[in-house]
Amino acid sequence: MNKSCANCGKPYWTTHPAKSFYCSLPCTAAAFRIRFAGAGNPNFRNAGWHKCKGCGKEFRDERRHKRTYCSRECYVAQPETQDRLKSMAKAAGDLGGMSKHARGDIGFRGKDKNHDEIVSAFESMDVLVTDLHTLGNGMLDLFVTLSPEEPGILVEIKNPNSKYGRRGLSKGQKRFLSGWRGSYRIVSDLDGVIETVKVLQRWHAAIRNNP
Repeated sequence: MNKSCANCGKPYWTTHPAKSFYCSLPCTAAAFRIRFAGAGNPNFRNAGWHKCKGCGKEFRDERRHKRTYCSRECYVAQPETQDRLKSMAKAAGDLGGMSKHARGDIGFRGKDKNHDEIVSAFESMDVLVTDLHTLGNGMLDLFVTLSPEEPGILVEIKNPNSKYGRRGLSKGQKRFLSGWRGSYRIVSDLDGVIETVKVLQRWHAAIRNNP
């Protein structure tokens, strides 16, 4: 019996007109990709509208993995998120309890001129940034991660246009890093930010592919 393909519209011959709707396997696959996309998939969980846990705003989630916040900004603004970020940063070592004088002995200093620029670059790439530059004790400037549930990287910002920046890590920072088992990077420009984000994205992909 002659029929028209439900996907491409071309005529084709079939001996099972009641059960056949497509002229070929590629047309069948193409039609099913459309038919079972998003909420049309019977295995698609949490599809549809949801209420943001933070602000109460309703948002549509068409992804398989459950979202509880309407946006990354709303998620980061929550007190519990800030607490988790701070606790992750504190896990890098003993961050407090030092006087300003003692911090000076191990290389404590103010922000580099390119500090805010680097922070803004990270945040523009949807990176969660915890600023640590005032903590002293040899701590680096930032702790960056894509999610509080995932590993992060300590970042030391260096300004290549200053004498201090060209000297590299201070003695206090070297002592701190000698006992640090995690990752760290020295960043001085946008290229350094991009390379750091690529590392975080590789980790993120590896975690999602190996739950």
